[in-house]
Amino acid sequence: MSHMCGSEKWLDAYQDPGAMLYTFSSGLCLADLHGDGEYRLVAADLGTGTYNMRLKVYKGIHLVSEHTIVDLPTGLVAFHMETCDPRAAAIAVASGGNIYVYKNMRPFYKFTLPGLDIHPGEAELWDKTREVACPNNSSVSKSCVPGLTSRRAASLQDPRGQYTGLLRLEPEELEQFVQFHQQFPLKRQTVITCLTTMKKSLAEETALSCLVLGTESRQVYVLEPNAFTILSVMALASVPVFLDVSGLFDVEYSIVAACRDAALYTLKRLFCKPRGVQGKCVWTLPLDSAVTAIAAVTLEHLSVAAVAVATDDGALRLYQDRLLCDVIAPPGGDPVVGLRFGRFGREENTLILVTKGGCNFVCLLAS
Repeated sequence: MSHMCGSEKWLDAYQDPGAMLYTFSSGLCLADLHGDGEYRLVAADLGTGTYNMRLKVYKGIHLVSEHTIVDLPTGLVAFHMETCDPRAAAIAVASGGNIYVYKNMRPFYKFTLPGLDIHPGEAELWDKTREVACPNNSSVSKSCVPGLTSRRAASLQDPRGQYTGLLRLEPEELEQFVQFHQQFPLKRQTVITCLTTMKKSLAEETALSCLVLGTESRQVYVLEPNAFTILSVMALASVPVFLDVSGLFDVEYSIVAACRDAALYTLKRLFCKPRGVQGKCVWTLPLDSAVTAIAAVTLEHLSVAAVAVATDDGALRLYQDRLLCDVIAPPGGDPVVGLRFGRFGREENTLILVTKGGCNFVCLLAS
């Protein structure tokens, strides 16, 4: 194996410029899927963004499994849901308003987020369209069109709901739209924006883990690992996009949420109201290009905690605090958008890189 892109600290174990793998760091994980000590790379491929979304599993350099994902994946994690041997990890994929759980890389369970409350004004207007026996009564439907349009325009219901298309229709199409949809129950469904895990009662690597997910409705859910019941629901002031968890659910925990209002919020056990993170900026490190991906690089045998930062200029920099330790430039100059560091195969310190153009690189830390 050659040294990676001129860096003497990394070995180029594998590169596939034609992998056609399109994902971000949130769609990558390394997991022991069969309890045999062989860690595989699992990736939630975004496809075109509209179709051809797939869950891909790599063993070494080989693609060994593919599964179709019905909606755009927004998160992917490996977690343990059983205590029996072998301690094989399960995979959870967040897609739309659902969590799809795979056990032994076979579909095992689907969890759907509970529906949200319908605005009373909109529910009343839709009820008026069903007041007559004939569902296609044009006079009733026509009288309700202006009210429904104004309700939707005022955003009194989540614009991701069932009737999102109402505002995009021409005036002559509105009545037909109302007549068709009046026969269906009114629903308001949210979607998942981020996903992570939290150990339930033990901090061991193979201990049971709860799923923690953020939603477009500005809520954070904690799910039980066996029955996937909702253990806790917490509200935020904005939509969460990143979650970081520390602690144990049954003992004490802290959830830090980075939200779309450019603020950090902390959620703690027995104190479920969000609190803005009160702190002092210790230091700031300016960069020449925008950050495209970031990942923790923890070397336990050296007691080193570093961070890998990919930027839009195609470079990947490793920092320990403010000290620049190394710079990696993957071939082609394409920016890295997906990063994951951990155990791959039977190698302990492996860095997985996915570029914007769909290339896949595997680097090993030189001993």
